[in-house]
Amino acid sequence: MSTVEFWKSQSNILMTGMYDSEKDRKSPKILEKNGIKIGVLSYTYGTNGIFIPSDMPYLVSLINKDRIKSDISALRKNCDVLIVSMHWGVEYNLGVTDEQKDLARFLTEQGADLIIGHHPHVIEPAEWIETDNGKKSFCIYSLGNFISSQQKRVTMLGGMLRVTIKKNGDGKITLENPGIVPLVTHYEKNGKNYRVYPLNKYSDDLAKKHAVNDYDNPVSVAYFKNMAQEVFGNYVNLNN
Repeated sequence: MSTVEFWKSQSNILMTGMYDSEKDRKSPKILEKNGIKIGVLSYTYGTNGIFIPSDMPYLVSLINKDRIKSDISALRKNCDVLIVSMHWGVEYNLGVTDEQKDLARFLTEQGADLIIGHHPHVIEPAEWIETDNGKKSFCIYSLGNFISSQQKRVTMLGGMLRVTIKKNGDGKITLENPGIVPLVTHYEKNGKNYRVYPLNKYSDDLAKKHAVNDYDNPVSVAYFKNMAQEVFGNYVNLNN
């Protein structure tokens, strides 16, 4: 509740996935940019063992297909583009589980245009999804950590998604040119010099100073580039 109160006090912030009332949960979360209305929903597999009070089920949006179907149906008619954020997957797994694939297809069938995954602390693949009912979405299964103080090399590489949302003259919306910019979380001994670098701005001189070398080494530009290319494939953008 404190977190909800904090984010509600900030200007120009759209918060979704946690709410202070049932009315708040049901209110449409929509961003409008350049005449395009972007609806946003968010769900999580769980709350790390912290129980949600039975009289306050609205506090956190848990992954539940019936609830998701209802939420998308209510929001879809009010927006041009629908983004769904998913807290899912297996920690430290660079691959994608069958459950994630099933949910991604389900979300697409219901009307999601863009699916953004997180939770595993590492990057996971991206792909276009097309369903039998004619729906299509772009899904990044995990963007990994944006910033962290973990002690595994693999957790130091994250990603920033770029995609163009285009509204044509006839009102039709398309998603174009999705790409992922790899990011490196850098920090040195005693928690010094915390920075997030685009991978193309990172250097081996910095990598040698990375505190993670004391736990999991060697940290290097080549290590991060190889992982980014292996996981993101054609969607990786190493030039920005």
